[in-house]
Amino acid sequence: MTIMNTQQELLTHNWEFLQTLFPAGWKALARETRAVLNFKGDVKSLSDLMQIFFIHLAGGYSLKETVVRAEMAGLGGISNVTLMNRLKNAEEWFRKMSLDLIDERDIKPPYVGDMIIKLVDATHFKEPGKTGSEWRLHYSLKMPELRCDHFELTSVKGKGTGENFVRFPVSSDDCIMGDRAYSTIKNVEHVHKHNGKTIVRLNHQTLPLYSMNGDRLDLLELFQGLTEPGQIGGWHVAVHAEDSIINGRLCVIRKDDDAISNAHKKLKRRAQKKQGQIKPETWEFAKYIMVFTTVPEAGWSVGQILELYRFRWQVELAFKRFKSLTQLGHVPKHDDKSVKAWLYGKLFICLLTEKLVTKANFFSPWGLVGIRSA
Repeated sequence: MTIMNTQQELLTHNWEFLQTLFPAGWKALARETRAVLNFKGDVKSLSDLMQIFFIHLAGGYSLKETVVRAEMAGLGGISNVTLMNRLKNAEEWFRKMSLDLIDERDIKPPYVGDMIIKLVDATHFKEPGKTGSEWRLHYSLKMPELRCDHFELTSVKGKGTGENFVRFPVSSDDCIMGDRAYSTIKNVEHVHKHNGKTIVRLNHQTLPLYSMNGDRLDLLELFQGLTEPGQIGGWHVAVHAEDSIINGRLCVIRKDDDAISNAHKKLKRRAQKKQGQIKPETWEFAKYIMVFTTVPEAGWSVGQILELYRFRWQVELAFKRFKSLTQLGHVPKHDDKSVKAWLYGKLFICLLTEKLVTKANFFSPWGLVGIRSA
């Protein structure tokens, strides 16, 4: 047996194994969502079409490069236009498969009542090649169904390209959740003006907080009573916006010793990279998780708010891999439907990768099938 045949056999068996990690009924779901109703041309099976999608989405190749590689791999001939249309049709298919993978992980948000939780985030990526463009993808995912309800593509430089809530529509039932990048007066004010609620990881420098009497709060003085790992504190606070005073709550939990140690190591690495000094208060703030919210206190304790934000921490594991994957690939830039399909396809691949990693300890280090002698 030649080395080439052995490699092809290994790839075939590995793809067969990977398909076992797909959600049950994924082929039937393709027809249910009308992603694929029939096959035309040289691509004869759903498995082959999915491999072609993976070349484009996971491999990061342009449509033109993808169709060439697909034909070389024996997956069949397909045109650029046909592949793009197939990808557009696969939007709901990828979304539902992603949701099925999330369900397998048993990540369930706490009770949210009538609120619609929206996780807002952004990621920066550069398309490959010397002429590749740099982009920032801003997106909002409704939880728990992981439905992308809004997204925008912007440049990474210039006015209006930063991460903010202002670019997202907000209704009175919405609770917009973001990390420290969204912890600003402008963002809180935008959501408040549209009668929505906010939950953000606090950046005390960009979102200063005041007491109900109007005094600027000394947060570290407030936290003096939080001396034990897991200890929780909550305070009524206010944000002084341009046209109004917005009341909310500060919800804080002290990290355990390992988490504090890891946070301090990150501070050291960042300071060494930037050749800067770490302020004493920065060391102290690193000991706490601080969350600001405008969610009403009635029915929502400090612990419940922190638990709700903790749900974001859990899905952040998938998002981190997603952000890494989105740095690879030629994203459609002018067609909303194709961009959404691309986004859900990337999300499906990142969740599938997470599932694959959990299986890794059971693999032979040489692959999924034995290597035979040539």
